[in-house]
Amino acid sequence: MSFEIGGIKVKFPFEPYGIQKNYMQRLIKAVETKKNAMLESPTGTGKTLSSICSALAYQKNLNEEGTTTSNYDRKIEIGYEPERPISQIIFSSRTHSQLDQVIKEVKRCGYSPRTASLASRKYLCINEEALNYKHGVDRLCKILRSHNKDESEEEGEEEEESERDEEEKNKAVSQRETEQAIKHPTCYYYQNLKEFKNHYWKKDKGEIMDIEDIVEHGKLHSICPYYLQKEKAKTANLVTMPYNYIINPRIRKHMEVSLQDSIVIVDEAHNFGPACESNATVELDRDVLKEMLKQIKFIPYKLAKLKKQEESRLNKKQRKLRRKIQEIGLSKQEIWDCIHLVESFLEAIQVPLKHRLWDVFQVQDYTDAKMLEFEKLPLLLNQVYQRYIITKIGSNGLEGRASFPYINQDNLEDWLSTLSRTSALLRLISNLSDILCDSLVQIIEIYCDISYRSKHSQTSVEEEAKLLFNQFQICVSEQKIPKEKFELDETLPKDREFENILKFECLSPEYLAKKLQQEQPRSLILISGTLYPFDEYSSELGVEFPITFRSPHVIDRQQMCLIAMKNGISGDQLKLNYINRAKKKVIEDLAKTVNETLLQSEGGSLAFFPSYSVMGSYLNFCKWKRMLLREEKLIITGEAVDCYSINSDEKSRILLIEPRETSELNKIRKAFYQLLEEDQNVTLVCVCRGKISEGIDLPDKASRLAIVVGIPYAYLRDSKVQGKKKYLDMKVKFMRNSQSSEGTFTLDGDKWYQTDAQRAINQAIGRVIRHKNDYGAVVLQDSRYENLVKFRSSWCKSWQKRCFTMEFLKKTLSSFYTKMNKFEATGEIPDPFKSVNCGTKRAITMEPEFPLYSYPSFKRVLREDPDQN
Repeated sequence: MSFEIGGIKVKFPFEPYGIQKNYMQRLIKAVETKKNAMLESPTGTGKTLSSICSALAYQKNLNEEGTTTSNYDRKIEIGYEPERPISQIIFSSRTHSQLDQVIKEVKRCGYSPRTASLASRKYLCINEEALNYKHGVDRLCKILRSHNKDESEEEGEEEEESERDEEEKNKAVSQRETEQAIKHPTCYYYQNLKEFKNHYWKKDKGEIMDIEDIVEHGKLHSICPYYLQKEKAKTANLVTMPYNYIINPRIRKHMEVSLQDSIVIVDEAHNFGPACESNATVELDRDVLKEMLKQIKFIPYKLAKLKKQEESRLNKKQRKLRRKIQEIGLSKQEIWDCIHLVESFLEAIQVPLKHRLWDVFQVQDYTDAKMLEFEKLPLLLNQVYQRYIITKIGSNGLEGRASFPYINQDNLEDWLSTLSRTSALLRLISNLSDILCDSLVQIIEIYCDISYRSKHSQTSVEEEAKLLFNQFQICVSEQKIPKEKFELDETLPKDREFENILKFECLSPEYLAKKLQQEQPRSLILISGTLYPFDEYSSELGVEFPITFRSPHVIDRQQMCLIAMKNGISGDQLKLNYINRAKKKVIEDLAKTVNETLLQSEGGSLAFFPSYSVMGSYLNFCKWKRMLLREEKLIITGEAVDCYSINSDEKSRILLIEPRETSELNKIRKAFYQLLEEDQNVTLVCVCRGKISEGIDLPDKASRLAIVVGIPYAYLRDSKVQGKKKYLDMKVKFMRNSQSSEGTFTLDGDKWYQTDAQRAINQAIGRVIRHKNDYGAVVLQDSRYENLVKFRSSWCKSWQKRCFTMEFLKKTLSSFYTKMNKFEATGEIPDPFKSVNCGTKRAITMEPEFPLYSYPSFKRVLREDPDQN
């Protein structure tokens, strides 16, 4: 069906609810006025479908009115190539499984847009040899493409180094060894792509494909899906991609993603802030720095060889590189400067953790034992340089070779200039070596960027400069060595479990969120079920969102049973705070309570724990007391899956555990669905904010019950949590003292800490409801939930019931499931929209419009929330 919103014809697969029309009206208003928007709508209210339909409707209307030929419903003709549409839609989410759900909605939206899905080679490569290459698919892909002579000319890939002499073999990672390890010198699928592109618009039928379909399409036509999708994305109406592709400037540039005048829709946007922080965080480990140092030291030899070669014997990239070197004037002295910079970082990372990094290098005014302010980076590098590098240079008789870095307050401007040039040189060096210096370049560029911004700000004051710098901090931490590293490095001691990591942690999403906004998208639309409070989230991102929307749910209160359980099965208060987690009595009470609760439902269920450590304590105790029985391994599509079971006299339930490794998740998911098809009672045991908490669709009997154990507060002793709390407290104080209009920022460290945990809880609550006829129960197992009702999502604030005993819980759940099973069998599940007037006359206004529900529960929610009235 179709209807009009603000004069724009919108297609929709069914009669939309009133709240869906209001939602679409807000989105269309945002893109029409070129403003950003935050749109909050609970899980199961159709926000993804509403976003797609309204955005495509506006884009189609805009393209038909403009000069660009529309790509919609156009018959493909020989020689026809579509143009980039006006206001390309970029739909982004956290995981590929979430993006696959988006493609499913596009298939049924009523439009036929040209689509593309950008993903990494890990998901799109179909070359088995590259996928199994021990050094990674990206590296082998680069090597195989470099052997294609035509591509070497067109894209400037490095030429095959077949004439390398003995000295070069001994000093660099031998590409010849890599070539001997592979069977084919080129990629057959990539070679076919060029010929396929010439006839592409003739052959392509414009199918809407998810990642799995794209891979099958590539295998069918023997072409590279990865590069084909990059080509399609240039002219597609709708492009899907993970967060990193729009947030990270480097990835954005590499994937040729243009945000200018695009409608950027970010799904599950409560993760957008953390994703910005993650993409701006840089980690350096010892092995990467050592390899980087090894490659840079070999640059003078490569440079000399490049200068000696005749112009006619150079390929396109080598000619371009030679011209760039001549323009920049890369000297041996500056290469040594780069070497000393890397050596400084390498020395810093090798400090034993029992010593404080800043004490060892005598850096004053450190924040605490774990963290160093990003502002002190020059001082840290200077102390490392003075203490170690000069000593080494002197002992080797190399005085005079080092000119970097001499740092003090008087010559800081000169040091920044040197640092900026070093960054440019490192990028150039990356083109001369087999290893990229991106991480080091990123650190330098961030520091220089913040330094210049604080120095040349119109309101440049010491407090503002300090606030800018405190968006980042430096720390050293231990990280468990991944298995892959032992396979790649045979010299690594097998008994070594951890390694030092030098982290440059981003504490605020503002840094990258503002850079994204500087790309001038038409509108940035954030959608999620848990975005509120809008003002605080907007201030945290540093981006204005003039248009907001907050929706109630499409279900009646009878369809959800929300219980806060104060006491455990023993009758004692159930309080799983950090201190109690180590007490055997508390864990025993918790284990018995969780197991007994899980046995009260049928079909699928979820058990959310606050962290992997708490989940591990529960599982280990259950195994020790034989409360969990290990089942024989299930064989799912030829793969073995570990599972456990809990049993009582009449009931039993199989437990599948969320894996830490992402690669193992697909097996667990397949096992879960297979067991459901066999009418087994099965539970996914997982963690809040984990892989299963979002992105997996679990409708109807797949999730009739969700248990949230404890409150998922972030680990308070974590260096990033401490740093972020300190930064937010500093920002609140600065904004309060500032005379600017932005002085209303109130998200201090404690409030963020609480809000972050409550968003995770609200996400878990939303997992049991996937559509208007769905139903389920949620049990919050911790005594502290009784005082946290105000943090619940607005649509279920008044639904929370208190529970003091296990007997009461059993009776409540039994009554709820009996009632809902009866409704489901007779088709009598109440429809809250049965007699609703959608009020289309007000559809184009900016005032919030909600249906007049006949149920008291919804009326109470609206009265409690002033933003809804």
